[in-house]
Amino acid sequence: MKDLIQFIGGGLKDYLPLLVRIVAHPRTNIRTLATKPEPLHQAVMFFGVTLAIVLLLNAPLLMSDGDFLPKIGVLAAYKLIEVALSALACVAVFRLLRGVAGYEPTLAAILYIFSPAYLLLMFTHLFATGVIASVHPDLAEAHLRTGDLSQGSYDAIAEIDISVSLIIFGASVIVLCAVFLWLAICWRVFAELNGFGRLRTIASFALCMAAMFAVSELCALIVRGVYPQGLGVFL
Repeated sequence: MKDLIQFIGGGLKDYLPLLVRIVAHPRTNIRTLATKPEPLHQAVMFFGVTLAIVLLLNAPLLMSDGDFLPKIGVLAAYKLIEVALSALACVAVFRLLRGVAGYEPTLAAILYIFSPAYLLLMFTHLFATGVIASVHPDLAEAHLRTGDLSQGSYDAIAEIDISVSLIIFGASVIVLCAVFLWLAICWRVFAELNGFGRLRTIASFALCMAAMFAVSELCALIVRGVYPQGLGVFL
């Protein structure tokens, strides 16, 4: 835990200004960062700090059974492998559509694009857990552990206070729309890296989303085999 906090503290000085730059002008700044010489060093460090922040916020859950360090190792490896395979799948799609972007700039761009989205999803998850805890602490613990709620859980919350269900549902819809919009805006980076026009940009977006979803589900299934009890927002 101490090493994790030190890693975050040491990286925040460079991380926060870069995060602001990326969010403020994603298309220009991500393209510039992804096409500079040896783009992966800074991109991996940036994503590493993002992952460390998410791990720290999930520390109470991850430490619940005293198996903290092995879980961190599994989750860090899972996320890095997932992103690396997602980039490979995207390159395959780009080649199918006669694109020219290489693996390194594609992976670097994905690391920069995923990081703000990942943070937004993490904080939304914690917000939803806090709202649920205000009316149903037991369901809040289940939500924190599994990262999801069943229809029965929503019904149980609605019976206590329907406004809480509406808040959770509304926040989820808004955040998912925001993430989709963010990905759509950032996808212009890949269009420019590959020399795509509008039709190929739309086709690459749809195909890459499907490919990355498949990669994510495959990796998640493997990790669930190691930790079937669930690991919160990660799985």
